[in-house]
Amino acid sequence: MAIDKKMLIESDPHQVRIAVLEADRLTEIFVERLRHRGVVGNVYKGRVTRVLPGMQAAFVDIGLERDAFLYVSDVVESDVVELDAERVDEAAATEAVGEPADLADPPADLPASGPAAASAERSAANGGERSIEELLQSGQE
Repeated sequence: MAIDKKMLIESDPHQVRIAVLEADRLTEIFVERLRHRGVVGNVYKGRVTRVLPGMQAAFVDIGLERDAFLYVSDVVESDVVELDAERVDEAAATEAVGEPADLADPPADLPASGPAAASAERSAANGGERSIEELLQSGQE
């Protein structure tokens, strides 16, 4: 049985109020005063200004007075898929020219070393998360 959901929005010159109703019962309410506008939870398009590997975070210019702070776990998963697709395209192009592709997982009989191994170690240390350096670069939108 589908639950009937409604969103009621009311605004005046001083504030915006949003109520979420499920089966005609209030489940959430948001109040934002215009002089104290928040940015948390909103979606912005910005440009990475600094990547901080030691903090696993980045600063992003979103058009405000100060840059926004973005932690590695807040990076949208679709960006990761997009970056992986670019790596696959690059590997395919490299193989087409006759050069061996960069393998993220070397065969079991070869010792793991180099950037791919370091990346895997960082990922394991971060509980399976990819490092901020792998996901974002300065200047990236």
